Amino acid sequence: MKAFAALVLAMMAAAGAAQAQTNSCMGNCMISDGPADNPNFHACLRRICNPDHVQPSEHIPTWNAGAIQEGTIIWAGIDTQNGQHGLYYFCQDGGISDLMIPGVPPGVQRLALTVDGQTFEKSFNSIANGLTAPIVPEDPLMRAMRGGKGVVIESLSGGNLMFAFPLIGAEDALEGAMVGCGFMQDDERPLGAGERQD
Repeated sequence: MKAFAALVLAMMAAAGAAQAQTNSCMGNCMISDGPADNPNFHACLRRICNPDHVQPSEHIPTWNAGAIQEGTIIWAGIDTQNGQHGLYYFCQDGGISDLMIPGVPPGVQRLALTVDGQTFEKSFNSIANGLTAPIVPEDPLMRAMRGGKGVVIESLSGGNLMFAFPLIGAEDALEGAMVGCGFMQDDERPLGAGERQD
């Protein structure tokens, strides 16, 4: 599994990814004023975030999806404006399916991922330039992210590791990846178009 994760992170740089904005204070704004398309969210960023790290703009970050390694690995995800951090789901035929968080220093093992106030604890493994955790498409966290507005990621082992990402476009991107990997048929997506509660 670690070999798969390392390969994906290496390929990710070449493949490119969606652009987003984040830093540790973004989580506070996501909780108090999210989702990212709320004008109050950007006002919160301007008010409490260090402008050297976050540059609020008109751009609303969204999830994207794609394929790498000649289409054998499908991804869905979002990353920071500088490309150093992100949240990704990767899968391939044969049942391999991972969540990955690039740009996190080694040693962080247990994380809390909170989607719209509902917290899911996951154990992650360190890999080169990030963290990875196996996840099945039926996992409650995956369902929450497909229908949620935002996700905040925090370390449970102390420190100030904290990221927040909007989930705009996550339903289509994640379910598209699952269809591409054979985990579901296109006409049987569990949430279905339009079920997301905005």
